[in-house]
Amino acid sequence: MNKSRKNKSFFLLATGILLCACVYYLFKEDVEKVTLILVGMSALIAAPFLFNHTSNLLLAIVFLTPLSIDLTIGDGFKLSAPSEIMMLLVVGIVVLKFLGGLKFEKRIITHPMSVLILLLIASLVFSTVTSVDPSISIKRTISQSIFYVVFYFFLIQFLTKKEQLKKVYWLYGIGLIAPIIYTIIDHSQWEFVQPASVYASLPFYDEHTIYGACLAFIVPFLVLDITNKKELKWKVIPKLIFLSLVLIALFLSYSRAAWISVVVAMLFFIFTRLRLRFYHFVGIVLVLFGVIYFNFNSIYGTLKENSLKYGDNFSTHIVSITNLQNDASNMERINRWVCAVRMFEEKPILGFGPGTYQFNYGNYQTNEFTTRISTHMGDKGNAHSEYFTYLSETGIVGFLVFLSLLFYSIYLSIKLLYSGLDKSTKLLVYASILGLITFYIHGLFNSFIDSQKMAILFMSSLAILVRIDLNQGPKKNLVSYSTK
Repeated sequence: MNKSRKNKSFFLLATGILLCACVYYLFKEDVEKVTLILVGMSALIAAPFLFNHTSNLLLAIVFLTPLSIDLTIGDGFKLSAPSEIMMLLVVGIVVLKFLGGLKFEKRIITHPMSVLILLLIASLVFSTVTSVDPSISIKRTISQSIFYVVFYFFLIQFLTKKEQLKKVYWLYGIGLIAPIIYTIIDHSQWEFVQPASVYASLPFYDEHTIYGACLAFIVPFLVLDITNKKELKWKVIPKLIFLSLVLIALFLSYSRAAWISVVVAMLFFIFTRLRLRFYHFVGIVLVLFGVIYFNFNSIYGTLKENSLKYGDNFSTHIVSITNLQNDASNMERINRWVCAVRMFEEKPILGFGPGTYQFNYGNYQTNEFTTRISTHMGDKGNAHSEYFTYLSETGIVGFLVFLSLLFYSIYLSIKLLYSGLDKSTKLLVYASILGLITFYIHGLFNSFIDSQKMAILFMSSLAILVRIDLNQGPKKNLVSYSTK
């Protein structure tokens, strides 16, 4: 009884302090701090009720991620509220559960995907030790590690049923409805012209490329779910309306990389329907890479002759992705990639350190590749590629581990698809790998793994593949505990 009274007193005291702080900042007209405090109060009040329902808390984070808005705290530190606040809450809850005797399923840790992720985190840590700016790298490494812990390890641990895994995509999609409607309305005020699409998705998504990438990620799931023959007809209509809304939003995002990624995902779907094997996939990738590598000069010369600029016309907008003559966006990407390679050549083993690219690449620009939008201020983003980011920031070690993770996820999905799964489980595997394919293709042109908006989709999809794989294995090694 005394313990119960002490707990109540603590929560009342903490809530009272937060309420006073909220009133103070309200008078100071500091809206961001008021919002942050209100979210903190909600989390504090809800914590006791959510302690035994970790799975629901994880699903709530998935739903709230598209709706979250960045808040600036202290000296430029950004926090996405309420999703990242809830993420920290779930970390605290799970830590308390472990102290209370909860044990991790051993097969999760020993699974090859998990081993690769742990190696990737280790590469971030080692790169941080040798970083040119440890303060930046420490923040980035901690952020990335927490994302993997919550969206990969915790999700596998607590979401064990197929129905729960399916909710990941549906809840993220439902959470996207409000941002989509808001973005379309805002964009309509500018008559849907391409330039206005760049920041129409603010404040929910920083700009149109990450907005388009997240839309592209869930398109395969929505299409596959609608084509499920077991679905009742009356349920198909609202799903069809939702898919139409997502496709319209994807088109209006004017994200060329997102459009292309969906097409490549469709090609991969055909690849698996032909029941081609993983070594066929590797062979195709190697042939494409070889063709580009040995014909790079002629290909680059041809692209430099294309002068079609991006705009409102769909076909012109697509073709403009190869314009290296006067398209500043494309030319700047080449500039960033060249800088990343030059940085890699200087620090090839462990790189410059996580998060340091944007603050150092300016010193590696050359007159040949700089554009009218180039800068030396470190205020215009990253390497515009997941692969070049890893190469420059974590060196060959982190780059190879990330590539291994990519190829293993494709290998695992092909293995699962050909293993005689039931239809609904196969749908989940397809949704995961096709979404990941859009991420991998988009990663050629942009880097979004540091954003929770994309990280939750990427890491959760890896987790879903692993959970399905574990569920197909022997059950005798399962640890007995509550998965609430």
